[in-house]
Amino acid sequence: MSEPAKRIVCALGVFFTLLGLYLLTNPGRIDFIDGQYRYEVARSWLDVGEPVIRDPALLALGAAVNPSSGKAYSGYNAGPSLTPAPLMALSRWLPGGTADRDRFAFSLTGAFFGALVPVLLMTVYGRLGVGLPMSVACALVFGLTTQWWPGSVTSFDQNQHAFLLLSALLLAWRSGRHASAPLAAMAGVTGSLLLTYQETYAILLPAVALAVFAPASEGTPCAAPLGKLRIDRGAVIRYLAFGAGSCVGVGLFLAFNYWRFGALLQPDRYQALWPDNGLAGALSLTISPGRSVFLFSPPLVLAAFGARAVWTRAPALSFSAGLSGVMHLLFVSNLAFFAGEWAWGPRYLLVLLPLASLGLPFAMVRLRARYAAVPLAVGLGLLVQLMAVSLDHQRFYFERNLAPHFWAYDPWFYFKDSQLLARPLELAETLRSGVPAEARSFSPTPRSQVTYAPFGPARPHVGAAWVQGFQVFYLPRPWPLWMTHMEPATRPTDVAPLTGICVALMVLGIGLPLLALLKPTVTFKASVLGTATKPLGSP
Repeated sequence: MSEPAKRIVCALGVFFTLLGLYLLTNPGRIDFIDGQYRYEVARSWLDVGEPVIRDPALLALGAAVNPSSGKAYSGYNAGPSLTPAPLMALSRWLPGGTADRDRFAFSLTGAFFGALVPVLLMTVYGRLGVGLPMSVACALVFGLTTQWWPGSVTSFDQNQHAFLLLSALLLAWRSGRHASAPLAAMAGVTGSLLLTYQETYAILLPAVALAVFAPASEGTPCAAPLGKLRIDRGAVIRYLAFGAGSCVGVGLFLAFNYWRFGALLQPDRYQALWPDNGLAGALSLTISPGRSVFLFSPPLVLAAFGARAVWTRAPALSFSAGLSGVMHLLFVSNLAFFAGEWAWGPRYLLVLLPLASLGLPFAMVRLRARYAAVPLAVGLGLLVQLMAVSLDHQRFYFERNLAPHFWAYDPWFYFKDSQLLARPLELAETLRSGVPAEARSFSPTPRSQVTYAPFGPARPHVGAAWVQGFQVFYLPRPWPLWMTHMEPATRPTDVAPLTGICVALMVLGIGLPLLALLKPTVTFKASVLGTATKPLGSP
């Protein structure tokens, strides 16, 4: 089997392994109210061909109303309601469909994007000269021991943002190495699709586009230093082509607003409701015990030791990724809701995890022979993610009687309390006491729907007592486990067949890399210049 064929087989293996695992550890329900609004738009698109809000419970919570038509719309953009539509359509096509199964299908969307991004990382690792075994290992470390895992098994859509951002960056980098303006335009189109999720990503696109200045030598040990790169006519044309491609996403964003509101921008969307505190945000996201990205994704500490090697081999890629990351961190830090409550960990930084993991293979090689840092960071990371997918996340907030917008009144909250450090205590209490006797209902939903997003208490200061009335906060979070506590007739889907499919995907995924790596390649052409070298991490 040739080296390219082996890489394809291993990439498929990583995809199927993670897809099966992410589907299996998914909550199988809409876990946050943000997802409920996005589901409602997807449902209306499939039902009546229009992205309107028809759910009385959501209308009571609030929706943006077009004064001319009187129709109500979600404040969210179109992207996260379009991507789940195929799964929902499949669920409706199969016999025995129900509203709960419709929402169950919606909730699985993130697993597919979650499994794709590690495959993209494998691709860039190979372009940087990393051997196939190490590429597979680091893709799995990323997918299993960082916040990417819990971020891919939720109704939040940040892993979809990350997929588009990384795809745009890699296409722009490839356009530079191959001097291709069409690839640059494709990168611009891909990156601009982020605007159909959050239009604020527009500030990152000029930084992502800088990767089009990469020369053909990028990805090899003899890559030209950043200071010696020439800005020639072709590079400028590629940068402009990226910008032209970006107009696609801008047009889609504006057209969707005009469809809903008869205006290019959504009315009242950009009014600041809360004061910001950039210092509190930056420190909380980096060093606080309650929201530090390094605590929720320990292997990121390792990746820092490989940053220099990536910079040496691909300075244009490194500069573009680094600038994009810094800009995103600064922007998020200045949001009043910088932590992305009420989710698990620093939700908005999930977008940067793939960029931060580019140096992971080089760090693994550098540290593995001298320190116990690699097994320690990987082991801790796996433990953190297992805890993350074990129980519902919102229990932490309810048990502390927090107000819905507590972050606006106390931006330093995460230096005083930690969701991560509280999780072992939650697990111990659940294992010791089980579901509280007073938990008579499964979930706090408007009409006792099983897969509908849970609503909070009417009075926030009673949350600690209120939360004990619902089983969902104490049962295991993955759907195959909590569904077994329900009567078969009330389950959104048949547990055994779908569990079997997930397990089969994992078995297939594990088997494919083993098949491809039986005879590992010793050497391969590491650069377009034809320099033969031993791949990083090869035996």
